[in-house]
Amino acid sequence: MKKEIYYWSPFLGRVATIRSVVNSMIGLKRYNDKYYEINLINCYGEWNSFRTRLKREKIKILDLQKKFYLNIDLHGFLFSRLIYFFTLIISYKKLKILLIKNKPNFLIVHLLTYIPFLIYLNNNIKTKLILRISGKPKLNFLRSFLWKISNKNIDLVFCPTLETMEYIKGKNIFNKEKLKFLPDPVLFKEEIKKLSKEKKNLKLIKNSFFLSIGRLTKQKNHELLINLYKKYKIKDKLLIIGDGELKGYLIKLIKNFKLEKKIFLFNYRKNIFYYIKKAKAVIVTSLWEDPGFVMIETAYSKKPIICSDCPSGPKEFIGKNKGGFLFSSNSLVSLKNSFKSFSKSNKNILNKKILYAKKKSKLYTIENHSKMINKYLN
Repeated sequence: MKKEIYYWSPFLGRVATIRSVVNSMIGLKRYNDKYYEINLINCYGEWNSFRTRLKREKIKILDLQKKFYLNIDLHGFLFSRLIYFFTLIISYKKLKILLIKNKPNFLIVHLLTYIPFLIYLNNNIKTKLILRISGKPKLNFLRSFLWKISNKNIDLVFCPTLETMEYIKGKNIFNKEKLKFLPDPVLFKEEIKKLSKEKKNLKLIKNSFFLSIGRLTKQKNHELLINLYKKYKIKDKLLIIGDGELKGYLIKLIKNFKLEKKIFLFNYRKNIFYYIKKAKAVIVTSLWEDPGFVMIETAYSKKPIICSDCPSGPKEFIGKNKGGFLFSSNSLVSLKNSFKSFSKSNKNILNKKILYAKKKSKLYTIENHSKMINKYLN
C-alpha cells in the first residue's frame, strides 16, 4: 500500500518556496510513484493557479474551504500578519479534522508552520510531522519557544543547507538526530530545457549587461547595486528583474541618480533562463538566502556568478571563490572589488569557476531531492 504525504505551505507573494514545494511533489510522484500518494493542502485558494499542472502530474489538491479567496500578490507587513491570523482562524479546525479523518502517513510543513504545530500540541495526531525549513529561519523568542515545545511531535527537520543545519543544531531546539540536510529541488531540467528555448525581446538592452533577479525587497538588497552604478563608472548596463514592495522606491532612486539609460527594471518573469544566458554575469546582492535559487540556476546555466557571502548557502555553494566571486554582504567596496576581479579574470579562470558551480548545482535537481527525501522517509 502506498504511503500518503500531505504538503502544507500557505503563501503570500511569489516566494521561492512555492517552486520548491511544487518540484518536491513532482519529484516524489515521478520517481517514487509506487511508494507514495501526494496531496497538497489548499488553504485560501493560494494554489488555485497550479490546479491544471498538478492534475497533470496526478497530485491531488485538498481544499480546506472555498468561501474565501485571497489575492496572494498583496504586500505589506501589517497585511501579511492579519492574513496569518486569518489563516489560523479558518484552517485550524478544518486541518485538524482532515488529519484525524484521513490519517496520512506524513505531513510536510513549509510555511505558516505554527498552525500545524499548535494542532499537534493540543491533539493526539498519528501522522508523522516533518518540518521543512524554508529560507533562513529568524529564531525570535516566540518561534524558538514554539519549536522547542513542539520537538516531541516533530519526527524530522529538513534543512536546505549545511550552514542552516549547524545553526539549528547549535540552538539545541530539536534532537540532533532529527536534523537532516535536504537540498531544495531548484532545478527541474525538463522545464529548464523548455524555457531556455523561448525567445524574449531584449531590444532595450542591445549591449552586454549584468543581471540581477529577485523580489524587490530589503532582503534582495538591489539598492546596493544601484549605489554601485552611481559611485563607480561601470560601462555595462544592468538589468533587474522582479516585483515587490520596494519597486517604487527603486525606480525613484534610479531616476534621482540619472541612471535610466544604464539600469533597466523589468517586471517579474516566469522564464528567467533566456536572460541568464544572455547576461555577462549574474549578481546576487542578498542580505540572506537559503540557499539562493538564482545563484543555483545561474550555475546550472553555466554563467559566472558574483554573489554576497550572506547567510546561509552562498559560501557553502561557491566555496572559497571556486564557483564564483564572493563579496562581503552589504559592502559597496567589496562588491566593487568583485566586479574588478571578474573583469580581470581570463577565460580559463572563468571556465574553472563555471565548471565547479555547474557540478555543485546537481545537488539541487528534483531527481537528487527525490532520492534523498525517499531515503529519509524510509
